[in-house]
Amino acid sequence: QRVDGGSCMFTDSVVSKELFVFWFFSKSSHTHCETFQVGTLHDYQRFCQMLLNKGSLDGVRILGRKTVEYLSLNHLPEGRDLPGMGQPSLLNMSAKGIGYGLIGAVMTNPAEASNLCSAGEISWGGLASTMFWVDPAENLSVVLMAQLVPSSTYNFRRELRAAVYQALT
Repeated sequence: QRVDGGSCMFTDSVVSKELFVFWFFSKSSHTHCETFQVGTLHDYQRFCQMLLNKGSLDGVRILGRKTVEYLSLNHLPEGRDLPGMGQPSLLNMSAKGIGYGLIGAVMTNPAEASNLCSAGEISWGGLASTMFWVDPAENLSVVLMAQLVPSSTYNFRRELRAAVYQALT
């Protein structure tokens, strides 16, 4: 559905009728796209579950398995991490050992990142201290919803990650 101002709105009835994704296209000479999502915690967790299920949710194929695998790869040149591209930190943590895929951050080397997690984990965080991560190796997805701006006020993202992974048996 086209909305005034050059943005498009899509509703995905498979995930939830409440989930709206807006794309705002700039009028510059090159293509530029930003994404803004409004939805519920339940919507976000189902999105993560769909990624964890390699593109299917509740028996419905939403994305192809190979598409999810491709989206989750590190797409930085020569397999570099974020500091290798000039981005020393991500979500108020060191970005060593973290690449960038088409969904968000991709854990390439947990030891280098000094992070208790698995290689291949994908994650992303938002302005108000929100975060999600999907760890296929552990069959785990986590969504953190918070409203704390700036997100550097208190680094509970790292503490939550540590608590979740320490609880695994």
